Amino acid sequence: MFCPNCGSSIKEGSAFCGECGYRIANAAAPAPAPVQPVAPAPAPVPAPAAPVAAQPTAVLPQPPIVPAAAPAPAPAAPVPAPAPAAPVPPVAPAPAPGAPTVPPVPGAPAAAVPGVPGQPVPPAVNPVIRDLIAPASLKAMGAALGIGLAAALVLSLLGSIVFMSAGSSSGSSPISSQMNQLFGQLDAVGNKPNFIQMLFFLMVVGVGGQVQVSGTAGSSFGGGTQSVEGTIWFMVGLPGVALLLGVAFGAYMIARGNALKFKWTGLISSVLVSLVTGLLYIILSAIFAIHMNTGIGDVASISMTSTGVSFRTFLMAFLLSLIGAFAGYALAQYAPDSNNVFSSFRCWMRRSRGWMHTAAESAFVYTVVAVVLALITLIWMSVQGKDGSLIGMLPVLFPLFPIALTVIGSFGSLTVYSGNYDQAINVFNMNMWQMWIVFVIMLVVALYLGLREAARNTYDPTFGGWANCWKSPLASAVIWLLLSFAFVPFGTESSSSSTQGIKVAEWFFLVAAVWAFLIELIALVLGPTIIASAPGLWGLLRGGCVEQTPQEVVDYVNASGAHFLAKYGNTVPAGAGAGAAVVANAAAAPVAAGAVPPVPGAPAVPAAQTGQPGAPGATTNYAIAAAPAAAAAVPGVPGAVAAKPMTAQQKRLIVIIAAVVAAFAALGITYAVLSNTVFSAQSAASGYINAIAAGQFSKASEQADPQLGKAQRALLVDAASNGDNVRISNPRVSKTEDQADGSVKATVTYTLDGKEKNDTITIQSNGSKFLLFKDWKITTPLVKYLTVNVPESVDTVTVNGVSVTKDNAREGSDDTSWTLAVYPGTYKLGIAKSKYMTAKEVTLRTADSDGGDSGVGTLEVEPTTALQNEIETQVKAKLDACAQSKEREPEGCPFSFYGSSDDYRNFVWTISEYPTIGAISLDSGSFTTESSGEVKLTYDYKNYKDKWEPESDTNSFSVYGGFTIEGDKVSVELSD
Repeated sequence: MFCPNCGSSIKEGSAFCGECGYRIANAAAPAPAPVQPVAPAPAPVPAPAAPVAAQPTAVLPQPPIVPAAAPAPAPAAPVPAPAPAAPVPPVAPAPAPGAPTVPPVPGAPAAAVPGVPGQPVPPAVNPVIRDLIAPASLKAMGAALGIGLAAALVLSLLGSIVFMSAGSSSGSSPISSQMNQLFGQLDAVGNKPNFIQMLFFLMVVGVGGQVQVSGTAGSSFGGGTQSVEGTIWFMVGLPGVALLLGVAFGAYMIARGNALKFKWTGLISSVLVSLVTGLLYIILSAIFAIHMNTGIGDVASISMTSTGVSFRTFLMAFLLSLIGAFAGYALAQYAPDSNNVFSSFRCWMRRSRGWMHTAAESAFVYTVVAVVLALITLIWMSVQGKDGSLIGMLPVLFPLFPIALTVIGSFGSLTVYSGNYDQAINVFNMNMWQMWIVFVIMLVVALYLGLREAARNTYDPTFGGWANCWKSPLASAVIWLLLSFAFVPFGTESSSSSTQGIKVAEWFFLVAAVWAFLIELIALVLGPTIIASAPGLWGLLRGGCVEQTPQEVVDYVNASGAHFLAKYGNTVPAGAGAGAAVVANAAAAPVAAGAVPPVPGAPAVPAAQTGQPGAPGATTNYAIAAAPAAAAAVPGVPGAVAAKPMTAQQKRLIVIIAAVVAAFAALGITYAVLSNTVFSAQSAASGYINAIAAGQFSKASEQADPQLGKAQRALLVDAASNGDNVRISNPRVSKTEDQADGSVKATVTYTLDGKEKNDTITIQSNGSKFLLFKDWKITTPLVKYLTVNVPESVDTVTVNGVSVTKDNAREGSDDTSWTLAVYPGTYKLGIAKSKYMTAKEVTLRTADSDGGDSGVGTLEVEPTTALQNEIETQVKAKLDACAQSKEREPEGCPFSFYGSSDDYRNFVWTISEYPTIGAISLDSGSFTTESSGEVKLTYDYKNYKDKWEPESDTNSFSVYGGFTIEGDKVSVELSD
């Protein structure tokens, strides 16, 4: 038996609890020994126990029914109430009359009895703190922590063995080849991780932790040192699952054996165990961090450090152990009549009611189905790839692989992302017919679960009905939110690259809720009819019914105060299950020969149910009870089945089912039409080519990234489409082809300059739109290139009125040949208006995949008289500056004097005639003179007598040089 105050286990017949001292109300008071042996004393009057209110078995409300006429059962004989005892102090039994009172022993303190005035009361201790620091509680926390870590360590050990041995695999699968490549790289590392480091590394990976990676690389040629930092976060693996189950096992084992309370001892203990687990993971990650370094000959050295010390590692270890400890303590409280936590979970699940039973059973069944499908898939892949190492990769691939199958097979999606690019993986773009089999299996499982819930509602209808159909979908959505955002994502991020990874689509929790509601819909709409029409299914479905909770478990939970909102009661009300019993009996025992079957339209349950154990006189409003007898036998013809007209309820049910089927069919047709028209790849291609034809170049660039820099997009704007007859016309998508990688290749046709041209673009699915349709993105934009040859002196070219410079040209262009990115069309090229140059307009058309126009042209630019005059003016100014020089070889000037520097002095230059500018080349940006100039030089000459004499010379000279034009400014440089 258990103490009703603290829940501790006590011996049968004890008067007080040994843990808290609470007086047991139903314990019989001991009879005192008679003092006078000569005359028998009257029987002692026991002290009356505190009256305890009787706790009736909780009777859950039944659906409204119309009771059939039945003989009233004979009332049970009333139990006479005991006469009230005389008030006696509840300290000890009253002594017999005439017996002498035994005096207290001197000096001995009187026993302190709670509630007796005048007795000393010991200092009060918070019962939560007392229970929390009790040896049994500390032992339970230690067992949960130790067994959980040991289980995670064992699975990590298995994973490290598989990981180390996978590098020597000779399989041909992608996983084996990647493992061989990885180990080939590790062989070149100087101090690669040892077995212990790999063991604890896999422990961190197994709980879905985050690994911080930092590395440096240095060169022996003085190139400096480069550093990189990154993070890798993992999905939960088998070591994490082992941690959760191990903590639950240890907590249940000790908490059950020592009757520990779940409220509040178990709750607080769960948090403490989880905190310690998270801290231990951080400490072990810091101690066993991986340090590796290697060198590339004498050229460079590389070092790397990897550690699992991160907040995510702590958080994931905390969450997994918290869930495990919470489950262990809770099951020890609410299902303590099992030997281990696994059978206890089964008992709790079968005794739970309503949405909780549906959610738990659905999660369990779908988990089993997903694991079996994943194992079958791995075996099939191993056989196909002739690679047995895939089976050994279970610690790495589970539970991600079953979760991925569940998500994809349920019309969900996995998202592979890299930077701004997302790739959805779902049943529509995988091109694997096997995934449709998985989808069908998911539907069959949903039907099975819905029928089990229908059977459960027949047995326990309290929580059935439309008023409660939202609870299980809400629970499923919450569970998948936790899985999607905490336990499944995998990704990497570094300082030198974008974020990459894989995750469950953010909206899948809504899909999970829809599947849970589908189960509720089957249970409420189809289930009763199917069970009634096929009673032979009852043997498969009765396992979904609610089991009766043993009364001792109910008393234990209530005595422990483990209820939060209402007292814990029997899960099944008295009288529930009568309809289920009728179905079961009908399925088990056929109608005997000559027996009269039930009359159609009669009450579902007979007026007197004498053979229904546990439910005397119970009736139900479910027509399921009459299901075994579908029709009455025709008199005189044994075994013949008469036609039975449908009732109004059956007609309404058929109308509802037909309406639901029609609605689903209409939705399916609408979805198919929209998917193949508005939200199809062809629609995306059509919108793209129509935007180009309309001159909406900016919109087209939003629909398909041109994959160019900002400067190179100068002509991909709406202004570049201005002009007459410059755009394409008659655009259309002439053909689409599905590719092996899930993309679509579309052939677009349009008219340019009266000629029909064809081009090809590629479209890829990029996530979803409105959660239902594929979001198609164009990955190969329809960008063309024009190549224009321009003079070196030209810095700006106009294309359909848009000014561009060499900076807007494609990378790799030189000063005289620019390659410009444009959309298909006709383009008129010229130069900006200038007083120094003139050029004829050049018309270019983009080339297509079939050839034709080349898209290459040359701008013929001519200098103006103004340019010649400007060059001559600047040349004269530079010659005048040269004449001011006193040097015999003026720097940068076209004239000089040759002679010994010691024999000549006092040079004076005078320009007597300026040259005339002749040829001007805009291609090279140079000029030459048409006529020579003349310069006069006077100087002093040292004769043979070492005396200075004046002298003069006259020489002609030519001028050539270069020029540049920037807008209205000309710059001239003379060549030596």
